[in-house]
Amino acid sequence: MSASLPVLLRHLQVAWQPIIEALPGRGVAHEALMRIDHGSAAGPLEALAMAAAEGRVPELEQAMHRAIADQLLELTGDNVVFVNLHPSTLAEDWLFTREAPLAELAPRVVFEVPEAQIPLTERALAGRVLHLRSLGYRIAMDDVGVRCSTLARARRLRPEFLKLDRSVISKDFSVCGRPRFVEQVVDLARHQGARVVAEGIEYIDDVARLRHLGVQGFQGFLFARPEVAELGSLLPPGVRAAS
Repeated sequence: MSASLPVLLRHLQVAWQPIIEALPGRGVAHEALMRIDHGSAAGPLEALAMAAAEGRVPELEQAMHRAIADQLLELTGDNVVFVNLHPSTLAEDWLFTREAPLAELAPRVVFEVPEAQIPLTERALAGRVLHLRSLGYRIAMDDVGVRCSTLARARRLRPEFLKLDRSVISKDFSVCGRPRFVEQVVDLARHQGARVVAEGIEYIDDVARLRHLGVQGFQGFLFARPEVAELGSLLPPGVRAAS
């Protein structure tokens, strides 16, 4: 990789992908995804790997959060955005301060907690999630079902959203008893007052099949690919720029 991390940070962009019916009566939410507009081959995964190797994930994560905040602050209304968290970020104190880039926008932000290993005990993680909620954020459990995972963490953290990993809705839907697993996720969500969102939707048949099982929200190429643009340009005409 030829570009340094500071160079990549200067070329960081936000791509938005809609999440259909994620919120009852609220239409479309959007997930914010990192993109790098640079001539090198570096993409978001390479930038994250470089930042991790140099111990600079907080710098990259904060830059992304500032870019998201800059766009949200331009909009009126209560547009909701989903924001991925690097596993190590949940152990960082800056995220839990009133000075964090997204703090003043917390009611409009859903932080996605990954299923991946996090450098905290499960008890400490639960405490961190409660702290984020006290600041006004909501929580989504990301990658639910990846590698046939269990729902133990979701039961502990009680997220407002459960995002089914795209592997759960793959063509080989019988692996790991996937229909039954989806039903278990939906049952848990109903018990906890959460909503289930399926990621990686590419075919209309998937929507019908998952809706029948109780899934409520959908995200994937069937609806739109991630697009680098001002979020306001992707919203309905009634949403205005802030004056």
